[in-house]
Amino acid sequence: MKTIAILLMLACSQWGYAKDAVSNPLNQLMNSHFDAKNGSQNSEPVIKDASQSKYVLVLFFSNKCPHCVQFAPVVKQFIDTNHWNIEAISLNGETMPEFPNATFATQEMIDVAYLGKPVVYPALFIANSNTKALYPVSFGELGKQELEDRMKLIMAKIGEYEGSHS
Repeated sequence: MKTIAILLMLACSQWGYAKDAVSNPLNQLMNSHFDAKNGSQNSEPVIKDASQSKYVLVLFFSNKCPHCVQFAPVVKQFIDTNHWNIEAISLNGETMPEFPNATFATQEMIDVAYLGKPVVYPALFIANSNTKALYPVSFGELGKQELEDRMKLIMAKIGEYEGSHS
């Protein structure tokens, strides 16, 4: 579980968004509001047995943020249902009941995740532990169905993107 945090701390200069991050459709998608009508309503997990996947969710939060407090149970339910691994990173050094083992954010982690942009939270990313690519999922809270729909769409886009760049 702490692999991502350790990698962020020890190899922060190697971490970052995938190549061509600014023009990457994943980032453009993240910055626009996802239209749930275009998403799949399939009830299948996003990745079957994601616990064995090279992908890990990374959540930046503050327990003092009401949006983070509302989003935490949604993320927790998602990871439990879909068997995802998560690295919860606290921006204020405090934990939340859903993520009692959260790591305290270092400046290097913040720099890598936000790339000099304003720090907005909650922020959810997908990290590829093999390539060290970091894909944004959400800046701000999402509802349960919106998170499910967005993850299905983004994982499909990541598969296309990484398949064409391997």
